[in-house]
Amino acid sequence: MDVKQALLAGRRGRRLLSGVVLSGSTSQAQHLMRAVSDASCEVARQRGDGVARFTLVAEEAIAEPQDSPAAEAVASIAEIAQMIRTVPLPEATPELLRSALADSVDWAMYWQPPDAEDTLLADPRIIEALERVAEHVASTGIIQGWMAASTPENQWMITWRGEGTEGQWEPGLEPAHSQLKAWNLELVGN
Repeated sequence: MDVKQALLAGRRGRRLLSGVVLSGSTSQAQHLMRAVSDASCEVARQRGDGVARFTLVAEEAIAEPQDSPAAEAVASIAEIAQMIRTVPLPEATPELLRSALADSVDWAMYWQPPDAEDTLLADPRIIEALERVAEHVASTGIIQGWMAASTPENQWMITWRGEGTEGQWEPGLEPAHSQLKAWNLELVGN
């Protein structure tokens, strides 16, 4: 399976792609972020999840009557998919992809059903719209680098030498692989 298909196939990959597309700073990206948030909230309400919403309001607007979120129309799945297809994509930097990956993993809750946003992102219309984001991310080669086989001989152990705060971090004199192998032999006595 290529990277693009792998990202689209599972919840964590789709959440990563969502994190990329929602990280943009354009007004379109901000509108999409609100639409995804509102639609996810609606998914949660429809299936009976407990939902609490908090919004920021400018201090000067407090005296004026506010529209309740319920009074606003929630974007449909088709509308959200269209927004994903047209929103300008941010540059897929290593920092952005690491942040999107971290957020995706932070939302992993395998002991329970998918949360509302993961449920929303699993809709086939959203998956189809995320294909362009997956292509954008895959074209960088960054994720492929993360997935490349690591070579244990090229990993190093860093050790702390000295007492208290005066100590220093120093690289080990031999690769971590050989140090860990020797430690394992000491433990099991073979």
